[in-house]
Amino acid sequence: MLESAVSGRPKWFGWWLCILFLMVVLIMQVGAWTRLTDSGLSMVEWRPLMGILPPMSSGEWERIFLLYQGTEEYRAYEPSMLEFRDIFWWEYIHRVLGRLIGFVAVVPLLWLWFCGYLSAWWKFRLLGMVLLGGLQGVVGYWMVKSGFADRIDVAPERLLVHFLLALCILVYIGLLLKKEWCGRVCGVRRVGRGAKFVVGLTVCWLFFLVLSGVLVAGLDGGLVYNTWPKMGDRWIAEDYGFLAKDFWGLFVDDMVSAQVHHRFLAYGSLFLVLWQAYVLRGAEGRFVFLGSRILVLLILCQMVLGIGTLLSGLDFILALLHQLGAISIFLLGVFIGVEVYFFEDVSGEVE
Repeated sequence: MLESAVSGRPKWFGWWLCILFLMVVLIMQVGAWTRLTDSGLSMVEWRPLMGILPPMSSGEWERIFLLYQGTEEYRAYEPSMLEFRDIFWWEYIHRVLGRLIGFVAVVPLLWLWFCGYLSAWWKFRLLGMVLLGGLQGVVGYWMVKSGFADRIDVAPERLLVHFLLALCILVYIGLLLKKEWCGRVCGVRRVGRGAKFVVGLTVCWLFFLVLSGVLVAGLDGGLVYNTWPKMGDRWIAEDYGFLAKDFWGLFVDDMVSAQVHHRFLAYGSLFLVLWQAYVLRGAEGRFVFLGSRILVLLILCQMVLGIGTLLSGLDFILALLHQLGAISIFLLGVFIGVEVYFFEDVSGEVE
């Protein structure tokens, strides 16, 4: 009965989704900073409800510092109380942002739901958005927990899951924004099978490019072979695969191998986005025509940022910009794919 009580949705509905989208990007950047500063394991306790309050007294600081002293990370670096406070605050901000995103997502959703502003279509999809956010919190706990098991960092494969789920949430919210603000406006004329193959291959390649970048971050792969275009005096490092115990370990255990994979996937991505821009050249004046060309520029900028990050020995600001570039590239690639595969105009065809 409530669904028919009100027609349409409030004008701020789309802006609410946009704010959530930007907040997810922000928390991903804060998460990158906690990774770069080795802050992620500073909060040993996980209190989903009461953990919103930071330490309020010197005694409380001493208590949580004592907990941290029981970790392998502390025994490896032995930071002072002052240094511990610095890293603690970044992880604290990261977790509080997660709770704030949950609040901003759930409270307006409940109001919209019970006031009858949402159709069954929107209810189902917005509920899925909230459930994905809740799952991300659980995955975050699962990831951090791995760092307390005889390690000084979180398990790179769990970091990978955490990051990819964040990307899925961004894509999910972005598609909801498209539905709200653009409806089913077609962005491209119907494309041929060959062009669709190139677009699909590009999206998949960008996915693995981002995946490899996360593994580089998780394995501290940016701290080795800080030279370009060669790795030392070779195109492929002489100790490639040296730390890997098996085939799976070649990807999740070996920092040198992770950097090799990321470099060559990046070179391949430039070829693919150029190919994609070529096969979509007939979509003049459409989203995919402009988007495919912007994607080429983004890849070029991303490669410059990646090289700069590497040569600088992992400059934090460049690293943050590099992650932001990776997010932008993947999202744009996915949205081009969505336009080509699901929102095409049958009035013409791009061969």
